[in-house]
Amino acid sequence: MATLNAAMAACAAGSAWQAALTLFAGAEPGRARQVQDVGLDLVSYNTVLHALGLGGQWLMAVALFGELPKRGFQPSLVSFNTTISACERRGEWRRAEVLMRDLCWRGLQPDLVTHHALISAHAKGGHLAGALAALQAARLEGLELGLAGWNAALGACGRAAEWGLATELLRHMRREGPEPDLISWNELINACGKAAEWRGALHVFGQLRSA
Repeated sequence: MATLNAAMAACAAGSAWQAALTLFAGAEPGRARQVQDVGLDLVSYNTVLHALGLGGQWLMAVALFGELPKRGFQPSLVSFNTTISACERRGEWRRAEVLMRDLCWRGLQPDLVTHHALISAHAKGGHLAGALAALQAARLEGLELGLAGWNAALGACGRAAEWGLATELLRHMRREGPEPDLISWNELINACGKAAEWRGALHVFGQLRSA
């Protein structure tokens, strides 16, 4: 079991999701066996979900996640986070929101990984309102979001050319943390550029040089 899981984790790290899936199914090329014939545990499922997510196979990840109860497993927070992250990589924020609701319905507590992935899913999907709402929801829960969450929200502002909102977010970061990094400043400059606010972009660049 541990050897199988380690092998699938190695495949995931090497972006070889097909190989991880083959191992998961207990099949060599040309010789298929049923999944239930292989000694799989929840770690096995979570590992292959991770591999599918890294490989951009969000639909397969969601489908496999849905199989967990049928196989006698209750999804863990890791299961949810891994599947939400798979959706996040493709900007599939609607599915990510469904998973978040399911997570809460099951009595699990979302953590920073969950919230960061949800914010980023909205951002990559071009859904600014959702990204900001997810950011606010995490803050209302008393979580101290890391740069990943804030930068994702800034990126959403950039895609929507909302340079004013991006400016407010970065000001908040400078006041209360986390301290903006180069990505944060670049996202703000990008928002100014998308909005054709070249004066704002120059002002931000000047602030960055003096920071």
